Amino acid sequence: MRRIGERRGPLKPPLRLNYRQIFILPSRFGLGFSFMTMVMTMAALNFNNNLALILSYLLLSILLFTSVLAYKNLAGVEIKPAITAAVFAGETAIFSISIKVAKNRRWVLQCWQQTQQSQVNLTPGTQAQLLIRKQANTRGRLPLGRWKLQSTWPYGFFRAWSWILPADYCVVYPTPAPAPPVLPFAGLQGQQLEPAQSGDDELQGLHEYQHGEPLNRIAWRSSARADKLISRESEQTLGGEVSLNWDAITTSSLEEKLSILCAWALQSESMGLKWGLKIPGFELKPDTGKAHLHQALRQLALFGDDE
Repeated sequence: MRRIGERRGPLKPPLRLNYRQIFILPSRFGLGFSFMTMVMTMAALNFNNNLALILSYLLLSILLFTSVLAYKNLAGVEIKPAITAAVFAGETAIFSISIKVAKNRRWVLQCWQQTQQSQVNLTPGTQAQLLIRKQANTRGRLPLGRWKLQSTWPYGFFRAWSWILPADYCVVYPTPAPAPPVLPFAGLQGQQLEPAQSGDDELQGLHEYQHGEPLNRIAWRSSARADKLISRESEQTLGGEVSLNWDAITTSSLEEKLSILCAWALQSESMGLKWGLKIPGFELKPDTGKAHLHQALRQLALFGDDE
C-alpha cells in the first residue's frame, strides 16, 4: 500500500488529500453486514418475498452509499508539517500536526502510528491538532516516521485511510550528567579558579533547581518551604565566565563527554554566567540566554550526525 501510495501522489506535508491518496476497504463489521444482506437477498428470492427483497436492496444501498461518505470524510483535508519541541534523552517527544478543511464538517478523524494516537472532529475554517507521542531513547534526530490518517465514519462499514510520509524530526538533547565535575571557571587572566566550599559561599540569591545542577547546591530548607527544589547562587560564581571545553573532560566515552557538557551548559545558564562551548568542529563564543543555550544543546545533540 505504501508503494502504491507513493506512485499515486506526494505524501509529504504540506498536502491536501485527494482521491489518488485515499484508500478504502470494508471493515470487519462491514463484511459481516454485507454477508447478512446477501443471505437476506437469497432468502427473499427463494421464498418470493417482495418486502424482504425491498429491505435487502435498501440495506445494500445504504452500505454502498456509506462508502462514498467515508471517502468524502477524508477528501480535501489539509495536513501541515509537524511541530515539536526539543527534549532530553529519556523523555517523550510530542509531535503536533495541524489539519484543517475548507468546507463541510469532518467526523472522527483518527491518527494512527502502531496504535491510535489521537482523534478529532473538524469544523470548516478551523484547525485541529493531532498529537503523536514517541519515546526519545537516544540523542540525535528522532524522526516522526510515517503515520496514518483514517476514519470509519459514518457507520463503521468502511475504513478510509491515507499514509503520510513526513520528513519531520525532533532534536533529542543528551541526558545531563547527574553529578558532573566542577564548572571550569575562567579568571581574568584565564587561570582556573577553585570554587569555594558550599559552606563558605556567601549567598546572593536563590533560583528554581534546573536539571543538571549539582545536588550540593540545593537549598533544602528553602525547598521544603517552597515545596519544590531550590538552588543556591554564590558571590563567587555570579558574573563569572565559563569555558566549556571538550578537551577539559578526561573521560574517553563520547556520550559521557556530551552528557557532562550538557550538564555544564544547563548549570552555567541557571547561574546567569556567560559561557562558551568548544567541541571538535564547532565553537560557540561566551554569551547567555535561552537562544544561546538551545544552540549549544543542539550542537551536542547532533554531534557526529552527518545529515
